[in-house]
Amino acid sequence: MGANFRGLSMGIMGDAIAIPELAISYLQRKLGDAIGNMNFDLAMDPTFFGEKPRDQNGKILLIPGYAASPRHLDKLADHLGENVTTNPHFERRKITERVLEDAKILATNIIRDNLQVNICAHSRGGLVTLCAMKMIQELQKDELIRKVFLLSPTSHGIRKEITPIAQQLGIGAIEDLCPGSEAVNYWQGLNMKNRSKIHIVSQEGGDGFTSPDHSFVDGSTMFVTPHCGHQKSIRDPSTPFFQLTVELIHHSVI
Repeated sequence: MGANFRGLSMGIMGDAIAIPELAISYLQRKLGDAIGNMNFDLAMDPTFFGEKPRDQNGKILLIPGYAASPRHLDKLADHLGENVTTNPHFERRKITERVLEDAKILATNIIRDNLQVNICAHSRGGLVTLCAMKMIQELQKDELIRKVFLLSPTSHGIRKEITPIAQQLGIGAIEDLCPGSEAVNYWQGLNMKNRSKIHIVSQEGGDGFTSPDHSFVDGSTMFVTPHCGHQKSIRDPSTPFFQLTVELIHHSVI
């Protein structure tokens, strides 16, 4: 289950190919922000989840990865159905935002809405989700989270091969993703009952950012698919990773 150099190198190449698509996604998000800011009423909308799905309990909340937008998970959302929803905070994220700050916002709003949710999170979003679960556990509101699906999460931080580079950047938001960070250590107090709600999907040998051993959460259920890349896995419906994710969520939630 450990990481290997082949997984790392294939992951870097695969994600390099995805850069133009990521750039377009980023520009679309910034354009959407600019248009949204023209409409004061929309910009001031306090609704956390947006329009309520017909089945308010059991909604699927999407949490994107580092510096990404929920729109980056649009293809996955299309396959999951109408109960999928997003958090406006993660629609307008900045690259400098910290994991524990994001987790506090996520936990606070889940408790405020007082509705049971399922969470599907990618990459850094997985670490945010684990920390939010710990915060909700401390407030004894565990029942509000039904099931959690973490896709290539950085549960124990990014893979060790790239950690020294990340640490040299001197950016706190990136240091949050390194093994041994405050955020990585914080969720370790998650109890076994909450850990049993977690389903993890990772890739054999890992990818350019994480690996099965860095993704795994003791007490969770884990699935490992053939390698397909950190970004391609959640953007390409033809990949085994994408197909397994959709089937797993449909079987468990929908």
